[in-house]
Amino acid sequence: MEMQRQKPVQMRAGPSLEPSNELLKWLNDNPRKSTNTRRMLRLPIVVEFEDDYRLNYERVYIGGTPSQSGNVVLLDLDDTALGMGLLTQLQRLCPKGQKACALWLEGYWGALVEYDDDDDDDGMSFSVLKVGNMIDAVSQQVTTIFVEAN
Repeated sequence: MEMQRQKPVQMRAGPSLEPSNELLKWLNDNPRKSTNTRRMLRLPIVVEFEDDYRLNYERVYIGGTPSQSGNVVLLDLDDTALGMGLLTQLQRLCPKGQKACALWLEGYWGALVEYDDDDDDDGMSFSVLKVGNMIDAVSQQVTTIFVEAN
């Protein structure tokens, strides 16, 4: 049996990061394509670690640079689809000595496996399927998310 290669997902610019309440509304209203399959997203994510050891997340949110503002879309990251845990990958990718870093993550809005009794109100769930490149805040100005083209 021959293994089939998956075609790369074509992405297009999506909604703006600001204002965050409109971005959140768009994400909640558009998790699926017109074919009723889940829509792949590429999100700029900021990860803030609890401490210098980087053993746990303090805050994770959509954005291209660390923000002191509370006006961000907080996320719960679901990394069950990854072969290596996301926290382990972030410990390798994020520069040592920094308690926050920004990078691109690809995946689906919502938990990978959806349950009826999901009562977690800490943040919105994002299922990570691929860890992308780091975002250099000096050379890259991130203003939008990217969404799978239909």
